[in-house]
Amino acid sequence: MPYQPNTPDRYNREQSFRYMFLSLGANCVLIFDVFIALPNIVRVLAMGSVVGGLLVAGLMASRVDDYFRALCYSGQQWTVSGIAAYLLFYLFNAGYDTGYGAGFALGSEGMAPEREPLIALSPLLTDGYVVALSFAMLFFLGFAYASLRARW
Repeated sequence: MPYQPNTPDRYNREQSFRYMFLSLGANCVLIFDVFIALPNIVRVLAMGSVVGGLLVAGLMASRVDDYFRALCYSGQQWTVSGIAAYLLFYLFNAGYDTGYGAGFALGSEGMAPEREPLIALSPLLTDGYVVALSFAMLFFLGFAYASLRARW
């Protein structure tokens, strides 16, 4: 068997898995922080853990093994599906806005009055930080689901 200098041993493999699940917990803390303000040190440590977990999954997954790479791929599938659902929601929302304004203008020859947002969570869904946390959460949930599913 040829020597491969970057081959991870058991400790490195377990460390990667441990770090991914730590990042999942840190992401939960950050989502909780959106609604209830936590101390700044907690936010900084949690954000560092989430960013580190995403970097491990994105840049260093090929240094672990095929199983870890497959779990990262599963998390990426969940994230891409979430992005597609998010954009589909905004497609429908834009169609609703266009139809509302055009219908009002054609029917009354004037500008449409301001209307209520389509859903009450609209400010949260347009905040880039919350959207990024949500997609990171989807990645870690997909990773955890694939990991736990393989153990059942």
